[in-house]
Parts: sequence; C-alpha cells; structure tokens
Amino acid sequence: MIDTDPIEELLARSAPRTTTATPELREELTRMAVASGNERRASRSRRRIAVGTGIATVALLAGAGTAAATGVIEWGPWAQDPDVVYAYSLPSGDACELRIAFDDDATGATARDIAAGIDFASAVDVEAEIARIRATSSTAGDEFGNSWDTSYGTDDYLYADPDFEYDTAVQQGVTGVLFEELNARGVDPAAQDATVASTCSIERANEG
Repeated sequence: MIDTDPIEELLARSAPRTTTATPELREELTRMAVASGNERRASRSRRRIAVGTGIATVALLAGAGTAAATGVIEWGPWAQDPDVVYAYSLPSGDACELRIAFDDDATGATARDIAAGIDFASAVDVEAEIARIRATSSTAGDEFGNSWDTSYGTDDYLYADPDFEYDTAVQQGVTGVLFEELNARGVDPAAQDATVASTCSIERANEG
C-alpha cells in the first residue's frame, strides 16, 4: 500500500487499469498525500540517501508540504529525512525531486540499501511508463452525474500536459522498481506503506 501524491496507486495497482478522476480531484489527492505522513513521521531521524544525481541533495525547507509564494517547496515533517530521494528533469527542463519515506523502519533501511545500489535513471523506462499511462482508461464526472472520457487521444486527456505525464511516469517507474526490489528481498507487503511526493507535483497542486 502506498500514499502517493499523484494517483499512481489508482493507476498502477488496479486491474483492469481504469480510474475516474478530474484534475481537481488529482490536485486534492496530491495535497492529502503530501500531508498524510506529517505526524507519524515527525519524530523519526535517519540518514537520507540521494540517488541518480551523483551528488548529495540537501533538504529544501521544513514546513507543511506546500509551495511557498517564493516557489520554494516547504516539505512536511515526513519528508525531512526520507528513505529515497531522486532528482530528475521534465521535458520543459524544470527540475523535480522525488521523496519516498516508509512507515516501517526496517523497510526504510532496506529501501535505502536498494537505492544506494540502483541507478534509477537507467532502471526506469520512462517511455514504457508513459505508454502504460496512455493505455489506461480514465473518465471524469461532475455533480450532475455526467461523465466523459479522459483517456489518451481524447480532448480531455488527463495528462495532456507533457510535464504532468512525464512526472507521473517517473514516479510510477521509480516506485515500481523499488517495490519490485523490496518484494524480491522478501519484505512483507504489509510493511511497505510509504508516502511519496515530488516537488513538481506539489507545485502543480498549489497552482491557482
């Protein structure tokens, strides 16, 4: 189980892969995911591993998990010392940082060990993840009971923004690789609860 800032859980773990979502719902889910681990992670202290960049990534700001007026991300307490950090760039050139924090200390330690030995930039096939997203059926609805198709190829495609689509693909790919490795090491799925968020998804959720 995973608390995630976009709706990766709905997209990646449902079979068939069908979800009902609106941009507004997605933004609200993102805000909820960012805030979800604040209290339960506030007292935890551990070493953080930065992956994929070749350099250490320092924490941005302590805060509530929102985008400040200056554009700087104020991470919630859960993300102050996460287990995995991955830096990447969107098609537009905007820089993003993904943070993953596990509820279970032992799982977190295993995740840090996994991350230390994996180059996510090579391990994650972003194009394959985008293809998977585009193959996912999705619909949107309103309070009047009307619904419409938001799948790829429609005028209302949920991920029409290339940056949005790419950001979602990266998050799905990184978490997918990480969970595959956790499973391969025999980590109990019940101990794999995590909170996941990226700076770009937080900024997107706070736009407007």
